[in-house]
Amino acid sequence: MKDLTDDQRFIVTDLSGNTLYIGTPNSDRPETKFWRSLESAKYAEHFDVLYDLTYSKEDYQAAQNMLDKFFPAITDAFDACALDWAKVLLVALELHKLSSQTIHKSVSNKLQQLLDANGSLNPEWAKIKRKYDDILTGE
Repeated sequence: MKDLTDDQRFIVTDLSGNTLYIGTPNSDRPETKFWRSLESAKYAEHFDVLYDLTYSKEDYQAAQNMLDKFFPAITDAFDACALDWAKVLLVALELHKLSSQTIHKSVSNKLQQLLDANGSLNPEWAKIKRKYDDILTGE
C-alpha cells in the first residue's frame, strides 16, 4: 500500500504486463491530512518529504538520512508542539521497525512519555495512541 500525496493506492501487474492502480483519493480520507502534516512551519516541509520517503517510496535509507539531518535527536530540544513531535516520533519508530524489524527503545520511550503527559481523552492523542499500539503490535 502506497500512501501518496494525492491518494492511497496499491498496484497490481499481471504476467502480461497489464497494470491496475487501485486506490482512494485523499479527499475521501480526512484522516490523511492529520497524519501527513505538522503545525510547525519550521518542520512541515521536511516532514512531508520524510513521510513520502517512508510510506510512498519505501526508501528507508533516504528517510533515515532525512530524519537524521532535519529533525533533532530524541531529546527535549524539539521546538514544536507535542503533537507534532509525536507524529515525527511515530514515523521514526515505524521507519526503524520497517528497516530493521525492531522497535527503537528510546523513540518508543519518548513517545510513551508524550502519551502519558497528554492523555488519550483528546481525539488527536487517541489517534496517536492507536497508531503507536499498531506499530508495537505489528499491525
